[in-house]
Amino acid sequence: MIQKLSGGGAERAAANLSIDLSAEYEVHLIVFDGSCITYRHGGVLRDLALPARTGIFQKALTLLKRIKAVRRLKKEEQFDCVLSLLAGANLVNVLSRQKERVIVSERTLTSFFIKSIWEVALEKFILRKADCVVALSEVVRLDLIQKFKIDKNKVVTIYNSVALDKFCFDSSVEERDQDSPLIVTMGRLTHQKAQWHLFRAFPQVLKVFPGARLVVLGQGQLRDAYGDFLQKLGIDRQTELKGFLPNPHSVIRTADVFAFTSMVEGLGNALLEALACGKAVVSTDCDAGPREILAPETNPLTKTKIIEYAQYGVLVPATSNDVFDRNVIAPSQEETLLAEAIIRLLEDRSLRRRYEEKARERVADFSPAVITHGWVDVIEKD
Repeated sequence: MIQKLSGGGAERAAANLSIDLSAEYEVHLIVFDGSCITYRHGGVLRDLALPARTGIFQKALTLLKRIKAVRRLKKEEQFDCVLSLLAGANLVNVLSRQKERVIVSERTLTSFFIKSIWEVALEKFILRKADCVVALSEVVRLDLIQKFKIDKNKVVTIYNSVALDKFCFDSSVEERDQDSPLIVTMGRLTHQKAQWHLFRAFPQVLKVFPGARLVVLGQGQLRDAYGDFLQKLGIDRQTELKGFLPNPHSVIRTADVFAFTSMVEGLGNALLEALACGKAVVSTDCDAGPREILAPETNPLTKTKIIEYAQYGVLVPATSNDVFDRNVIAPSQEETLLAEAIIRLLEDRSLRRRYEEKARERVADFSPAVITHGWVDVIEKD
């Protein structure tokens, strides 16, 4: 169960999970708003046609309608287990409980986004009412245990799966000037994803590689502000804001380097997808996910202060609780390190090729077969 099937990593994960679990179970995919579906999915689609509303009264009324609709569906179908992704679906899941096993999935570092006493109380209520809580990464799991006082035996970590055969590639996109280095990033244009760090770093890359280009995949509320900022930095001609693409992997596959600049994550789906495309990646060492993906043998709570050439990719320091200021042009120390890491990968072809090989090796740990096995264990648990 999830809000919708478009636009985000959790939505893509739900769609993929509905396909992967269909090999084991009869799967029904409940969505609150199925008016726009951009991800291929499996199972029986159950569209409640109850989209999100604005205003306190309308939100409350919609919540009640969703609970009623899901409760009716649970009674009719007699589901053995219902698992939900994201806060809204998690709340509906626990409040519509019948006799089924209820599993809720936490997709990001919850304490980063939930601050008020009422939000914390609601989150604790959801987590305690569920039979099992699935955390998207180990850092997310530790956050739930430490900050929300959830029984550690009730929380398990299951990563997202990623599979190259689920990507769609457009061969025409692959035609580009091989003498012009290409850096690609992907993510919603929001404060959390913090693409402005890459924008401030990019002029330093251009000093070494004047022909370099930067392609940004994703849509979001900072789109217009970023357009102005790129002009102020003088890199608008070398940078392309492509928006949301149905087949972003066609572009990622053409990149020389994939860059990831988030301040906080649950795991980092874009990183996994870049690895699946066989790309050398540079990522901020943010909470939570990138270190677990790129440096799995290290302590997941460790934070680098330098450029760290990890086992499966390059980690650079993250800037947390940062605010985008379009009037700040000069790069910070962290942004300079980001630029230096990208330059090193562009200059050192053998290093880049090694990381491309390691990317293909690492992504096998996130195969649908491996990840589905984890979900089956949780679903079947007494």
